Amino acid sequence: DQARNVCWAVIQVAAACIHYRDDKIIGAQGMINKAKEKFRRCRELKVLTPVVTKYLDWEELESLVMKIPEKEAKLEDFAELYEFRFKNYQSHPA
Repeated sequence: DQARNVCWAVIQVAAACIHYRDDKIIGAQGMINKAKEKFRRCRELKVLTPVVTKYLDWEELESLVMKIPEKEAKLEDFAELYEFRFKNYQSHPA
């Protein structure tokens, strides 16, 4: 199921944020680049459903991820992404 790319992207963004929190730029850069590939794949494979775009704030998350340089990023490039939070999906009608 190609929708697994959504999960992979979120997990890799989370891992990049952990590396950022621990001041490990090499790990953060590597994971965010892998996440970018998953974001691209999600668009190419058209696996983004209304649930993903609405309740996961996918477009905002994708924008924050894609703003980070693919090479020679600095830790501060990850700060805004680190502060990102998903909406509380339980407060929205299904």
